[in-house]
Amino acid sequence: MNLDLIYSRPAKTAAQLSAKALDHHRFLAKKVLLTGEPAILNTVNGRECFLSAFALLIRICPNIRIHIPAGCDDLGAVSQAFVKRIAFGPGVEHCNHLDDLTQFDAILSVGTAVKPELPWTAINSNGWLARVSSGTRCLPADVAMDNPVGALAAACLGVGEVFKRLIKLKPERGELLDGFSFSLRSYQAGEGDCGPALPSSLEVDLLLVGGGAIGNGIVHLLSQLQCRGRADIVDGQIYGEENLGTCLLLGTAELGEPKANTLASHLQAPGLRVEPFAMTFE
Repeated sequence: MNLDLIYSRPAKTAAQLSAKALDHHRFLAKKVLLTGEPAILNTVNGRECFLSAFALLIRICPNIRIHIPAGCDDLGAVSQAFVKRIAFGPGVEHCNHLDDLTQFDAILSVGTAVKPELPWTAINSNGWLARVSSGTRCLPADVAMDNPVGALAAACLGVGEVFKRLIKLKPERGELLDGFSFSLRSYQAGEGDCGPALPSSLEVDLLLVGGGAIGNGIVHLLSQLQCRGRADIVDGQIYGEENLGTCLLLGTAELGEPKANTLASHLQAPGLRVEPFAMTFE
């Protein structure tokens, strides 16, 4: 497996930031911890934040430790299976005990608490709100309104913070966020309104053209919504190692498979007819 090819896109991004990033040239050698708090991890939003965060972290860092605290047995089993399917490279490991948090260059926690003395970032979500804090401000603990859009957005914000830490991005180029919230409904920062609940059923007549990074994210979200109707997916390419660095749903087992067929396999639900077209749009 060609890790240089897999990580070529985050490496190029880091190189483009070289004038403002002190460790742009060696971020792939660093270590990241993914963990969380039981009260948040045992919610639907907390679980989705956690799993999405891992699916994103593995695209920017090959050395990840996962610690799931006691009292999260269901998530522990799901995480083991998810990591086995989606991880690549030698550096991913579940660990039961954490003796020294200072060994990590970045720590991403799905919860509320912050630890300013450590390279710590907390994330959570509620409804349409995505939250992140890498400073001194704790996050609110209300996470009861399930919404995969907010959960994925929180994971994206958190992994963005991790990337800043790994490359040591200077604050004038991109400061760490402290007690930040963003609404995926109003597209406003600083929102406190979690917005309305998702509908119990969503009628779709969907044509998705392109199964790359953005297509993966769209299918990831659609697979968690109560969609009914029709979805056609068009992409004439197959997945290669270079796609591992950007595609949220992709694991090594899908390499060499048609993109359209692979995404269709992730989008199966009662009442939804999905048809893949492994061909060009024309």
